[in-house]
Amino acid sequence: MIIKRKRKRINNINELKNSNYRKIRIKKKNKIYSIKKYISKFKYIAILLIALYLTILNISRKSNYISNKDDDLLAEEIYKSKGELNYNKLKKISIDYSKYNKIHIALTFNNDYYLLASVTIATILKNIANTTFVFIHIIESGDFIYETRKKLNSLREKLNNNSEFIFHNGSKVMDDFGKEIKNQPYGVGEYSRLMAPDLVEDDRILVVDSGDIMVIKDLVELYNMDLKDKLVWGALDPYAKCHSFNKENYINGGVLLFNAKKWRELGIYKDIVNFYKAFNFKGKLGLPIQDILNTFIPYLSVGILPLRYNYQYHPYLSADCVVTNNEENEDAKNNEVIRHNNKMKPYQGEGELSKWYYYANLTGFIKDICAKYPKGCN
Repeated sequence: MIIKRKRKRINNINELKNSNYRKIRIKKKNKIYSIKKYISKFKYIAILLIALYLTILNISRKSNYISNKDDDLLAEEIYKSKGELNYNKLKKISIDYSKYNKIHIALTFNNDYYLLASVTIATILKNIANTTFVFIHIIESGDFIYETRKKLNSLREKLNNNSEFIFHNGSKVMDDFGKEIKNQPYGVGEYSRLMAPDLVEDDRILVVDSGDIMVIKDLVELYNMDLKDKLVWGALDPYAKCHSFNKENYINGGVLLFNAKKWRELGIYKDIVNFYKAFNFKGKLGLPIQDILNTFIPYLSVGILPLRYNYQYHPYLSADCVVTNNEENEDAKNNEVIRHNNKMKPYQGEGELSKWYYYANLTGFIKDICAKYPKGCN
C-alpha cells in the first residue's frame, strides 16, 4: 500500500508539472498570438498611413503641375503681348534694389546658341560682387523655346539670386533692317544688339558677345565709369587693320558700353536704320555691328576702353594687323576683367580649356554642352 501511495504521489507531481508546463506553453502561445495580432493591426495601420501619404503627395504634385502649367501659360501670354518677360515680376518677388550697385547687361542669341551663352552668363553671375545686382537682358534673335527660358532662369537661381533675367523679343530688327539680315554673317542677333539701349530705363547698358566672352572680375568699375557724353565705349580692336574698314581707331564689338540715355534722346537706333538703308549695306558688312558703329558714329562720340575690358589673344595673326602695342597687351593680360575668346575658342578645343570648362560645368548643362561641343570637354 505504501508503494502505491508513493507512485500515486509521483504521478500527481508529474501531472502537476505537465499541467504547469501546458499552462506556460498556452500563455506563451497567447502572448505570441497577441504580439502577432498587434503587429498585424499595426501593419494595417501603417499601410493605411502610407496610402494616405501617397494620396496627399499625388494631389500636391498634380496641384503643383497645374500651378506651374498655369504660370507657363501666363508667361507665354505676357511675352507675346508685351514682347518682354521678367520672371521675378511674374512670381511677384520683391527686392530692395537700393542695397546694391545695379548693372544692366545685354546678350543676344537664339535657341540654338543658348548653351554657349549660358557659359558667358555663368561667368557673369559667378564673378559679380555680393553688393552688385545684375539685370541680364536676353534679346532673343530667333524662335526661342519656352523651355529654354526656364532653363536659363534656373541657372540664375542656382548661381546668383542677386540677379534678374528679362527676355526680349528681338525679331523687330528684321522689320527695320530687312528680313535678309537673317542670312547675313552673325544673323539677326548681331543687329538686335543695337536695340539694347532702348530696352532699359537706366542711363547705360553693357552689351557683350554671347559665348565668346568670359567675365573674370566684377563689372561695377567698368559700368559706373564716367561716360563723358560719349555715345558708346569700346576697346580698340587689336587687329583692326585686317578688318574691312582698315581703321586704327576701330572699336571691337565684343564689349560695348552704351550711353543709353543719350542714345534714346537722340533717336540713334532709327538714324542707324535709315543710314543702313540709304547706303544699301545689304550683304556688304563683314562684321555688321562693328562696321556700322565705326562708320556711323563720329569719332568724337566714341570712347576708348582699356584693353583689360576686352582682352583678346590671337597668336597666329600677322603682326601687320596689330594696332595695339605690346605694353598695352601685357597690361591687359595681367589685369584682365573680361576675356574675349574671339579666335581662340575653347569650345572648339583652343585657348584656355580648363577655365572655360569650369564655368561650363557650373551651368548644370554640361552633358548637353559636351554632346554639342565635344572639343571643349576633352
